[in-house]
Amino acid sequence: MIHIIRLIIAAAFIWFGFGQVSEDLYATLSNGSESFRVSGIANIWASYCAPLVGIVLIVHVLMSIAKIGNPDKFFQRGALIVIFAIAPILTFATKVKLTVKSEGYVECQDLRRVARWNSYQVYALSFDECQLLKNRKITK
Repeated sequence: MIHIIRLIIAAAFIWFGFGQVSEDLYATLSNGSESFRVSGIANIWASYCAPLVGIVLIVHVLMSIAKIGNPDKFFQRGALIVIFAIAPILTFATKVKLTVKSEGYVECQDLRRVARWNSYQVYALSFDECQLLKNRKITK
Protein backbone atom coordinates (compact mmCIF):
# COMPACT_ATOMS: atom_id res chain seq x y z
CA MET A 1 0.00 0.00 0.00
CA ILE A 2 2.83 2.41 0.83
CA HIS A 3 4.25 1.92 -2.67
CA ILE A 4 0.98 3.03 -4.24
CA ILE A 5 0.89 6.15 -2.05
CA ARG A 6 4.49 6.95 -2.99
CA LEU A 7 3.71 6.52 -6.68
CA ILE A 8 0.72 8.85 -6.35
CA ILE A 9 2.91 11.43 -4.60
CA ALA A 10 5.58 11.05 -7.30
CA ALA A 11 3.00 11.47 -10.05
CA ALA A 12 1.64 14.60 -8.34
CA PHE A 13 5.16 16.05 -8.07
CA ILE A 14 5.78 15.39 -11.76
CA TRP A 15 2.38 16.67 -12.89
CA PHE A 16 2.38 19.89 -10.88
CA GLY A 17 6.08 20.54 -11.45
CA PHE A 18 5.77 20.30 -15.21
CA GLY A 19 2.64 22.43 -15.02
CA GLN A 20 4.58 25.12 -13.20
CA VAL A 21 7.74 25.09 -15.30
CA SER A 22 6.02 24.61 -18.67
CA GLU A 23 5.26 28.32 -19.11
CA ASP A 24 8.89 29.28 -18.47
CA LEU A 25 10.12 26.51 -20.77
CA TYR A 26 7.73 27.61 -23.50
CA ALA A 27 8.91 31.21 -23.15
CA THR A 28 12.52 30.04 -23.22
CA LEU A 29 12.19 27.81 -26.26
CA SER A 30 9.70 29.78 -28.38
CA ASN A 31 10.73 32.45 -30.85
CA GLY A 32 8.79 35.51 -31.90
CA SER A 33 6.17 35.51 -29.17
CA GLU A 34 4.45 38.83 -28.54
CA SER A 35 4.65 38.47 -24.78
CA PHE A 36 5.94 36.11 -22.14
CA ARG A 37 6.17 35.77 -18.37
CA VAL A 38 9.39 35.27 -16.43
CA SER A 39 9.02 33.65 -13.03
CA GLY A 40 11.35 34.35 -10.14
CA ILE A 41 14.42 32.19 -9.60
CA ALA A 42 12.97 30.40 -6.57
CA ASN A 43 9.82 29.53 -8.50
CA ILE A 44 11.76 28.17 -11.48
CA TRP A 45 14.06 26.19 -9.18
CA ALA A 46 11.16 24.63 -7.27
CA SER A 47 9.37 23.89 -10.53
CA TYR A 48 12.37 21.93 -11.78
CA CYS A 49 12.88 20.18 -8.43
CA ALA A 50 9.34 18.81 -8.22
CA PRO A 51 9.28 16.61 -11.35
CA LEU A 52 12.90 15.54 -10.92
CA VAL A 53 12.33 14.48 -7.31
CA GLY A 54 9.17 12.71 -8.51
CA ILE A 55 11.25 10.71 -10.98
CA VAL A 56 13.76 9.85 -8.24
CA LEU A 57 10.86 8.73 -6.04
CA ILE A 58 9.50 6.46 -8.80
CA VAL A 59 12.91 4.83 -9.18
CA HIS A 60 13.04 4.47 -5.37
CA VAL A 61 9.67 2.68 -5.36
CA LEU A 62 10.70 0.39 -8.22
CA MET A 63 13.95 -0.45 -6.41
CA SER A 64 11.96 -1.18 -3.23
CA ILE A 65 9.53 -3.46 -5.06
CA ALA A 66 12.30 -5.31 -6.93
CA LYS A 67 14.50 -5.37 -3.81
CA ILE A 68 17.48 -4.03 -5.76
CA GLY A 69 20.28 -2.12 -4.07
CA ASN A 70 19.59 0.35 -1.29
CA PRO A 71 16.53 2.38 -2.34
CA ASP A 72 16.63 4.70 0.69
CA LYS A 73 20.24 5.68 0.03
CA PHE A 74 19.41 6.15 -3.67
CA PHE A 75 16.48 8.42 -2.82
CA GLN A 76 18.48 10.52 -0.36
CA ARG A 77 21.40 10.99 -2.72
CA GLY A 78 19.20 11.42 -5.77
CA ALA A 79 17.06 14.07 -4.11
CA LEU A 80 20.13 15.98 -2.93
CA ILE A 81 21.72 15.85 -6.39
CA VAL A 82 18.48 17.03 -8.00
CA ILE A 83 17.90 19.83 -5.49
CA PHE A 84 21.45 21.14 -5.23
CA ALA A 85 23.00 20.33 -8.62
CA ILE A 86 20.65 19.57 -11.51
CA ALA A 87 17.77 21.96 -10.72
CA PRO A 88 20.05 24.96 -10.07
CA ILE A 89 21.85 24.39 -13.38
CA LEU A 90 18.54 24.17 -15.26
CA THR A 91 17.24 27.21 -13.37
CA PHE A 92 20.32 29.28 -14.16
CA ALA A 93 20.21 28.31 -17.85
CA THR A 94 16.49 29.14 -18.08
CA LYS A 95 16.87 32.46 -16.27
CA VAL A 96 19.85 33.53 -18.40
CA LYS A 97 18.03 32.62 -21.62
CA LEU A 98 14.91 34.53 -20.54
CA THR A 99 16.97 37.53 -19.45
CA VAL A 100 18.71 37.66 -22.83
CA LYS A 101 15.38 37.21 -24.61
CA SER A 102 13.76 40.03 -22.60
CA GLU A 103 16.26 42.60 -23.94
CA GLY A 104 14.15 43.07 -27.07
CA TYR A 105 10.96 43.53 -25.08
CA VAL A 106 9.48 46.07 -22.68
CA GLU A 107 8.50 45.15 -19.14
CA CYS A 108 4.80 45.48 -18.37
CA GLN A 109 5.06 47.20 -14.99
CA ASP A 110 1.33 46.90 -14.25
CA LEU A 111 1.44 43.12 -14.68
CA ARG A 112 4.50 42.55 -12.53
CA ARG A 113 3.92 40.54 -9.37
CA VAL A 114 6.19 40.51 -6.37
CA ALA A 115 4.96 38.17 -3.69
CA ARG A 116 6.35 35.71 -1.21
CA TRP A 117 5.18 32.60 -3.07
CA ASN A 118 4.83 33.57 -6.73
CA SER A 119 6.79 36.42 -8.25
CA TYR A 120 7.07 37.12 -11.96
CA GLN A 121 7.58 39.78 -14.60
CA VAL A 122 5.73 40.08 -17.90
CA TYR A 123 7.46 41.25 -21.06
CA ALA A 124 5.82 42.31 -24.33
CA LEU A 125 6.95 43.66 -27.69
CA SER A 126 5.40 47.07 -27.04
CA PHE A 127 3.55 49.12 -24.46
CA ASP A 128 0.37 48.65 -26.52
CA GLU A 129 0.69 44.89 -26.11
CA CYS A 130 1.15 45.44 -22.36
CA GLN A 131 -2.10 47.39 -22.29
CA LEU A 132 -3.90 44.61 -24.20
CA LEU A 133 -2.60 42.03 -21.72
CA LYS A 134 -3.67 44.21 -18.81
CA ASN A 135 -7.18 44.61 -20.29
CA ARG A 136 -7.44 40.82 -20.78
CA LYS A 137 -6.40 40.27 -17.18
CA ILE A 138 -9.01 42.71 -15.90
CA THR A 139 -11.83 41.09 -17.89
CA LYS A 140 -10.97 37.58 -16.68
